[in-house]
Amino acid sequence: MTSPLKRKHELSVMNVFMSRLKKTAESEGKRFIGAPLDGQDACLGADCLMSEGSRFAMAEFKYEESDIRSENRKSRRLAMCKALRREETRLGEHLACHLIAWSIPDEKRTIVLNGYAHEVCNAEIWGEQNGLDDKAFLDPRCKDQSFVYDFLSGNIGLELEEFEAYVSWLSDFEESGTGSIELIIENPEEDAIGALEFASLSELKRWMDNNPPWPIPPGSAPGPSFGP
Repeated sequence: MTSPLKRKHELSVMNVFMSRLKKTAESEGKRFIGAPLDGQDACLGADCLMSEGSRFAMAEFKYEESDIRSENRKSRRLAMCKALRREETRLGEHLACHLIAWSIPDEKRTIVLNGYAHEVCNAEIWGEQNGLDDKAFLDPRCKDQSFVYDFLSGNIGLELEEFEAYVSWLSDFEESGTGSIELIIENPEEDAIGALEFASLSELKRWMDNNPPWPIPPGSAPGPSFGP
């Protein structure tokens, strides 16, 4: 049995999760793009963007569940939580595309996801004085394997126009927010060298539409299993 880790490893949790999504997508002959949001996370409240070509989502990553409480250091997130209580339409968009994820130190470390607001927008995080719900909503939590297949099936996320509108709404809580997202991704084409740059999600969507994934060769091995 290995010794427990002493440091926070949220970037490693994100990388493991993105790798699982990518491998499963490739095994199903689908394109998956997962890209870090770099300094844009301060405005967007998420560490990475995800798309399987038709829908977009983003996720904030924590090392373990206890680290979710650190979101209370971010005043923009409190402003967002209060606004979501007033705007039911935005809340629906938020829960469809804005996630928070963390790892559980089981025998095999697994990753759990939920809507960001379900975990963060409550009095346990921000205190009772802000008029938020008392506790987190635990029922919608799902483990990584379930999320991966739902996401790649197009059941999670928002279509481009709705997602861009949600991102623009988030930028209202940030004085320097531009309402758009820039990305740098690995070139997924075989043997290609160099990264691809996109100044907007519209550019990324056009590229994905014009560059479908390579077909799966006949007789290829099935994709990885994340179950026990």
